[in-house]
Amino acid sequence: MVNTLNANEARGISAERVARTVLAAIEAKRPRPLYAVGSNAPLVFALRRLLPRAAMLRVVARKHGLG
Repeated sequence: MVNTLNANEARGISAERVARTVLAAIEAKRPRPLYAVGSNAPLVFALRRLLPRAAMLRVVARKHGLG
């Protein structure tokens, strides 16, 4: 599990990309309540609204090599 988590973190989002998103939120005339950053973030936000909590926990566990 630790190896999978480390690999996922190494492929993570750069601080610069997150900073650009934060800056865009600060400068927005009509800021949104949430901002999705990263290649899978918009999908994860949508799935959290659509799937039961148990299903989301299974998805996250598989993503991190736990199931």
